[in-house]
Amino acid sequence: MLLSFFEWLGGLIGLPEDQARMVFGFIITIPLGFLFKSLKSAKLRKYFGLTIGLLLSYMLYQEKLISVIIQNIIVYEMTKRITLNKIGIKAKWVFYETLIYVAVHHIYRQYTDYGGWKLDITTILMMNTVKWTSFAYNFEDGLRKDEELNSDQQERKLQKMPSYTDYFGYMFFFCGCLAGPSFDYYDYDIFIKRTNVYEKIPSTFWETFRLFRNALIYSFFIVVVYPRWSLESLMSAEYDEACLLYKILWLNLTITLHRTKYVSGWLFSESGLAAAGFTYNGKQDGKDKWLRIRSIDPTIDLTTNPKDKIELWNISVQVWLKKYVYLRVYPESVLKSSPAKSQKAQLITFAVSAFWHGFYPGYYISFFHWNLIGMINKYIHKLGQNTNVLKIWDSNILFKCVRFYFVNSLFNCFGVGFQLMNVRDNLRFYGSVYYVFNLTTYILFAFFTVTQFGQKPRKKQ
Repeated sequence: MLLSFFEWLGGLIGLPEDQARMVFGFIITIPLGFLFKSLKSAKLRKYFGLTIGLLLSYMLYQEKLISVIIQNIIVYEMTKRITLNKIGIKAKWVFYETLIYVAVHHIYRQYTDYGGWKLDITTILMMNTVKWTSFAYNFEDGLRKDEELNSDQQERKLQKMPSYTDYFGYMFFFCGCLAGPSFDYYDYDIFIKRTNVYEKIPSTFWETFRLFRNALIYSFFIVVVYPRWSLESLMSAEYDEACLLYKILWLNLTITLHRTKYVSGWLFSESGLAAAGFTYNGKQDGKDKWLRIRSIDPTIDLTTNPKDKIELWNISVQVWLKKYVYLRVYPESVLKSSPAKSQKAQLITFAVSAFWHGFYPGYYISFFHWNLIGMINKYIHKLGQNTNVLKIWDSNILFKCVRFYFVNSLFNCFGVGFQLMNVRDNLRFYGSVYYVFNLTTYILFAFFTVTQFGQKPRKKQ
């Protein structure tokens, strides 16, 4: 009966049956979110969120949900045995086990459905990896002295191990249980108990309406515009015969439209979170802010700073990578004082992100180039601080436009490679634009690394 309903719904909105399930799950969380917000008891809120989350998860993933439940138990049992003693379980062990667990599912999926986009359990396993690993580190931080932690770690540390029902309530909270965004146990705990910033949550109607409206706008582009400029069009004879400048315009349009698939889904999911009040972040300058839990900032396409482009995409995952990968390789003070160790930590972070995504070669090719772009951005940032070379890029409108188009084209080019996944299509695509963006990245990185141009502070007169 459910299968027939989702097949009918998919035909109605022009989506495959599995994606129709996901869209239905996103939308149903909105009225359920409003209902959740009206509940007065913390205990009732916990069990309501857990029950609805389990039902929605089963609707989407069915019997495969057992993989998530098994891993939930493994992580809980490992975490409560974490110790600071030399011999004993550490948070990083939970991190390794979790990455291996999701990797096994990635490999199985690639073996059974290579290159396929059909929704499967790896979607939620990836988002739960963020929760599982942060949960373990938060518990380990609770065993440490405050002077060993930064202010954020002190705030988020767990003073004691939550009960199984509290933990499962966190993992299966219905807003975000289908495809994210993720959040720490601390955020969930103060939200359920209505403490801290959540003591007085204002009306959530207009923020929910704003997000839902934006999700519908992005969905329009997916259904109406994207088919003409789809990813497959970059493999067409028409594309191959176009001139280089038109190819670059084409690839920019294609990958920007392709991103709307993710953006619309995330905005639908955030609509449910907003309805429940979870995105509320208190007042600032007398206005209510709704930025606490997010997946996407649509202004990502307007910035020319590579660092911002990374941080504004899949935001909750980027926060996880920074807090629980980058800042765990070395202490923050060491990362600020040692450029070499900072680069090493950045490389490890990109490697973890690629591993987390799966094992298609296109992922690693793209992350390799994005890592180089990140390092180049640091070089250019210092160049701007230490010299006047870059002033024209900020003062001249023509140069601003050139910078905007170039930086976006650079990022978008490797975004296409990421989506193409296999080596053959990657080489064909990069070859079609004469490897111009690959070579530009290598030349800029080599130039700054070898010459260290503009990297030393100006001598004081």
